Amino acid sequence: MFLRRLILSLFLIALLIGGAIAIAGWLHHTKPDAEHAADPPPPPMVTVQAVAPEDILERFTGYGTARADRHVILAAEVVGVVTDVAREIEDGSIVEEDQVLVRIDDRRYRQQLIRAEAAAASLQAQVDQLDV
Repeated sequence: MFLRRLILSLFLIALLIGGAIAIAGWLHHTKPDAEHAADPPPPPMVTVQAVAPEDILERFTGYGTARADRHVILAAEVVGVVTDVAREIEDGSIVEEDQVLVRIDDRRYRQQLIRAEAAAASLQAQVDQLDV
C-alpha cells in the first residue's frame, strides 16, 4: 500500500510538472510579437543667450501703504539749529555715503573750541613755567 501511494504521488507530481511545461510552451508560442517603436523624437531646439550681471533699480507706482525693506533712523551727534537742508532730498530718496543732508549752526561749538584751545594754551604755559 505504501509503495502504491508513493508511485501515485510521483505520477501526479510528474503529471503536474509536465502540464506546467506544456502550458508554458503553449504561452511562449502564442505570445504576440513585440511592436517596434518608432525613433524617438529629436530633443527640442533651444536658443542660447549670453548672460551678464547688471544692476536694476526697481520703481513701483501704486496706491496703498508701502514699508521699506531697509530703513535708517538718523540722529545728530550734536544739538543745534538746522541751518541748511539739501535740496535734492525728498521722502524715499536714495542717498550716497558721506552725502551732506543737513547743516547745523556751529557757532556755539566754535566758541567752545576757542575757549578749550585758550585753556590748553594756558595750561601749557603753566607747565613751561614749572620746567623753568
